[in-house]
Amino acid sequence: HVLWMCDEIPRIADENLDKQAKEEREQRAESAKDVTPEDMVAAYEKNEVAGDEKYKGKKLEIRGAVKTVDSGIGDQPVVRLESGNLLKTVMLFGIPKADAAKLSKGQRITAVCKGGGEVMGSPVLRECQLQ
Repeated sequence: HVLWMCDEIPRIADENLDKQAKEEREQRAESAKDVTPEDMVAAYEKNEVAGDEKYKGKKLEIRGAVKTVDSGIGDQPVVRLESGNLLKTVMLFGIPKADAAKLSKGQRITAVCKGGGEVMGSPVLRECQLQ
């Protein structure tokens, strides 16, 4: 019985590594959906519920021009992207302070984020990472 168990240990370890590698591949394969600030604002203006269905909780890659870089609650950066609508922006949360400090108005950026719904008429993206 001891020999049988010794033979099984490498097989079990290999299965665990295979499972881990498969999970990592699946996570990488979950590619981000390309969106624009204009499309997000238009979708939420048309129907907030449908906008949430389309974007909320989803991995999104957004490209746009910086309108402002503000300090939000707890001095956490809030990067707002221009949307073509003077009153509405797309708000990006989760960008590290050091990265946000390097941004300037009008600069074109790309970020991968998680859709976070809408606040006061503007789409919100969370857990953002600049690309």
